[in-house]
Amino acid sequence: MSAFDHVIEADARKTKKELIAELETLRQRLSELQRTEGSENKESTDQLAERLNRIYRDVPIGLCYFDRDLRFLLINGWLAAINGIPVDDHLGRTVGEVIPNVAAGVESQLRYVIETGEPITGGTIDAETPAHPGLIRSFQHNYLPVKSDDGTVIGVSCVVEDITERKRAEAALAEKSALLETTLESMSHGIAVHDADLRLVAFNQKYIELRGYPPGFIRLGMPDEEITRFNAERGEYGSGDVEELVREYIEIMRQGKQQRVERTRPDGTVLDIHRNRLADGRLVTTFTDITQRKRAEEALQKAHDVLESRVMERTKELRDANRKLRREIAERKTMSMALEEATEHYRQLLESTNAIPWEADAKTWMFTYVGPQAVELLGYPRELWLEKDFWVDHIHPEDRAKTIDDCQKFSAQRENYELEYRMITADGRVIWLEDIVNVMKQEGDPVTLRGFMLDITERKSLEDLQRNTSARLINAQEEERRKIARELHDDFGQRLALLAVNIQGLGQKISEPAFEGARSLDKLWSQTRKLSTDLHRLSHQLHPAILHQLGLGPAIRSHCGEISEQHGIQIKFTEHEVPASISRDIALCL
Repeated sequence: MSAFDHVIEADARKTKKELIAELETLRQRLSELQRTEGSENKESTDQLAERLNRIYRDVPIGLCYFDRDLRFLLINGWLAAINGIPVDDHLGRTVGEVIPNVAAGVESQLRYVIETGEPITGGTIDAETPAHPGLIRSFQHNYLPVKSDDGTVIGVSCVVEDITERKRAEAALAEKSALLETTLESMSHGIAVHDADLRLVAFNQKYIELRGYPPGFIRLGMPDEEITRFNAERGEYGSGDVEELVREYIEIMRQGKQQRVERTRPDGTVLDIHRNRLADGRLVTTFTDITQRKRAEEALQKAHDVLESRVMERTKELRDANRKLRREIAERKTMSMALEEATEHYRQLLESTNAIPWEADAKTWMFTYVGPQAVELLGYPRELWLEKDFWVDHIHPEDRAKTIDDCQKFSAQRENYELEYRMITADGRVIWLEDIVNVMKQEGDPVTLRGFMLDITERKSLEDLQRNTSARLINAQEEERRKIARELHDDFGQRLALLAVNIQGLGQKISEPAFEGARSLDKLWSQTRKLSTDLHRLSHQLHPAILHQLGLGPAIRSHCGEISEQHGIQIKFTEHEVPASISRDIALCL
């Protein structure tokens, strides 16, 4: 095996950058040998050419070589596979002839290198290739001028590297760095990280706040000695020579021992400082504000001291408190047992009711779940409840439109609401349901409805019975008032009127002014007339016949006139669009 073969085997262990550099060296060496006349150099030239070809063939990057006419003179298999064209179909042809879709951009850069003699390095492009159809991959390309001895550019060497995975790794690293930075800034502790040379390489805002540093003072790469001197000058480490304090502190930092101390700042803030050195030599220091905790500890200690001094005095009070506590514990146990019993009772009560648990889609109203009570209450199998429009189709026709409208409106506006409506059972009966609904929303839109249907048929029947009973009672009362009013008007009123007439007649017979009895009769006649008027008004109040005979307007006008006459006040009454007659039920209320 020749020395060149050993070198080729070693190539597989070299980095891409090393291979590219060696490739350029081989090219230059080959050009020199080719320009040197004599057969003694032919073998070396052939060996270099063979090695160059083997590198082109085996290196895991794209390599090609263009002449001044932008024609492929060399290209390796890796780059040919990326282009989707065999190696031989590249040679002697231009970029435009081989890969016309990228020719414009590539040829302009090649011409720039030929014309200026300057390389173009680090360019990147994201594209889909025939080697990986349907996938966007990232490539980095370098265009390097190949020059003759007099500096004339005779060609361009091109190196193409697939950096897709590297870019993904860089993106992942950037994401992790952003996450780490976010995590640091969200922590309640101050954090500072120094490298092995005690330079600040990372910190969060909480570190600046806890240490009280002015804005813009702390920066990355800042020597810790500068930070320490600033702290010493403002009394953070107590009194003493500033430089001596700085030396002592820096020496502690250099030792890098795990350390945990509590330090009180001049403003009274107490910091818990925890320092630890990592395996790579970096020093991580965390700062925690424990001021409130220390104050609490001091207050607790003070309270403890006071308590100790009063132990003997408070012994009786403590015994009393213990007895009270035992009573409270016993009472709480009793209450807990009662609560458990009530909870069990409530559970049994809920299971014994006709409540139907259900869940439905808020847009289609299709049930996704319905409890087994539905079968017993309405008679429909649970499978039918899950069909489209089951709920809508089985609402009572008279309640359907209003119930659907309320459901749509309340679901959009509220989180909880209740509905009352009738449904038709499987055997044709009509039952009343109270539907207690909870609305589950996403981004403000109703998504799911959940609730309980309660059978309130019996309650509704009792309400109807109560309304009918109340109506009959009011009618009976009104009939009795009408009867009393009629008796007062027809019987007692006429008898009082007759009595007043008789008294007036008797008074006319006894008309002598001097006679004392005549004046008494006049007074008695006036009282009798007033009593008759009051009786007539009472009869009218018990049952105003004018309401039925002339209507609501005249009845109110008459009533206003009576009030005006009784109390001597002026009342102005105006009616507008008052119905000529009113129903008996409304008249009862008036």
